[in-house]
Amino acid sequence: IGASLELAEGLLGDDVNDSAAAWEVATCLIGGSGATFNTDRGTPGSAPGVCANSAVPDGTGEVVFNEVMQNPSQVLDANGEWFEVLNTTAAEIDLAGWQIGLGSSSFVVEGPLPVPAGGVQLFARNGDPAANGGLPAAYDYPDTLFLGNGSQSLSIADAEGALVCLLSYDNGATYPD
Repeated sequence: IGASLELAEGLLGDDVNDSAAAWEVATCLIGGSGATFNTDRGTPGSAPGVCANSAVPDGTGEVVFNEVMQNPSQVLDANGEWFEVLNTTAAEIDLAGWQIGLGSSSFVVEGPLPVPAGGVQLFARNGDPAANGGLPAAYDYPDTLFLGNGSQSLSIADAEGALVCLLSYDNGATYPD
């Protein structure tokens, strides 16, 4: 899903293309620009294997908030607040140098912190599983970022400062609390 089949390089002759071994899954991103960047894989209009777009550009929603625990019940907020980010692309993304913000507070991710293609990374206010309710945190973020139990806006910006994701939740009026 999301990738074309293409003839393997060097197997373009009509005498070999009817063999399953002559076909492979495309690895090149289709691409485009800005918010319309297509992360499906294939080389429409180009020879197989000629990648015009080898990386996902910044600022296209490639990393989004997947889960947010702003008000834990089993441990204190100072120990149990956490959020998870999801890589929505077919390529690994390293979050080193990216910024996570909450209102006027923010921190820069010290890396490397790779997020696998289609995978997640868990950020916890307290990275110690013995104190945080058993969370397997990949990143222990600074205590200066407090996930409020009321209305808040969380943001993700790439290493160049471009906004990638913005999540604004409320005090439970419309978002679950």
